[in-house]
Amino acid sequence: MAQFIFICEEDALSTPIVERVKEEFSPNFAGFSLDDVMVYMETSKPDIGVVYMNSMSPASESGLQNILTKVKGIPFILVGTRDDCRRFQGYNNGEEKQFIFTPIGSNSLITQLKKTLQTLRGGSEAGEGDASSRKHILVVDDDAIFLRTMMNWLKETYRVSVVKSGPAAITFLEGHVPDLILLDYEMPDCDGLETLKMIRALDSCKDVPVVFLTGVSKIDAVREAVKLKPQGYLLKTIESKDLLLKIKKVLTDGSL
Repeated sequence: MAQFIFICEEDALSTPIVERVKEEFSPNFAGFSLDDVMVYMETSKPDIGVVYMNSMSPASESGLQNILTKVKGIPFILVGTRDDCRRFQGYNNGEEKQFIFTPIGSNSLITQLKKTLQTLRGGSEAGEGDASSRKHILVVDDDAIFLRTMMNWLKETYRVSVVKSGPAAITFLEGHVPDLILLDYEMPDCDGLETLKMIRALDSCKDVPVVFLTGVSKIDAVREAVKLKPQGYLLKTIESKDLLLKIKKVLTDGSL
């Protein structure tokens, strides 16, 4: 399955066009922050970057300039007005760019995205490939290094998506239902417990297995969250082979 990162303003996530992108593909979403995009580059290893340039703020325009210049190794598809596309086509990371002009209907955008993704990937259309049959795991953690580690450990066996916060997880889950969620218990602003409450409030995710990831100091607090029916918890010090065994057990038996 094609891995791509979809870059847009936060307030565009609930627009009909972006909702259709969520339904059709499984992208990671990021704002116009070079640091955030680099985290996804390191953890998810996207093949392509898709930029939706609707109603960009001046700060976002500056961020996009940095992204298009400094993010190496992937081509970009720019979705925007002809003037927007013309303004940003000169920023060069050494890779090919493609353009989809707005205004455009959501179905037409999906059709053009598929064709452009196929062109950029040399004939492999998004959604095809062996990875599509793998179990899908969402990892939620604010630590970029830990996300990178999880991705490296899991990517050979599972289809993996990563997000850096509870609210980002909910946004992702509104368009995707993974087979398992690995959820950091200790996150700023919205911790694992609050995130799990929001996950269970989504009809589509009431029965998705959730496993907390925690440090030794928070074990008692995690145990108190059993009323929300997580499948259990794993210590972040776990070895990779043990993590894979635990995940396989949850996906097979429904519990640790």
